[in-house]
Amino acid sequence: MNSLLKGLDTSGKLRVLMAAKGITQAGLALLLDVTRETINNRFEANRWHVDDLTKIATILDVKPQDLI
Repeated sequence: MNSLLKGLDTSGKLRVLMAAKGITQAGLALLLDVTRETINNRFEANRWHVDDLTKIATILDVKPQDLI
């Protein structure tokens, strides 16, 4: 995994990887079929469901364990 992600929490890793792919929180919400507010809350609390992380990993073309 990229050294840029070392030391980051899950939300931090997602922010970096999403930026690299040009995916916004609103776009991620659409892809996961949840509201933008739900995604914002998950980023703020750094609380993610395993099934969502699995979907996000597929979208970002990384392994789910890379996000944890």
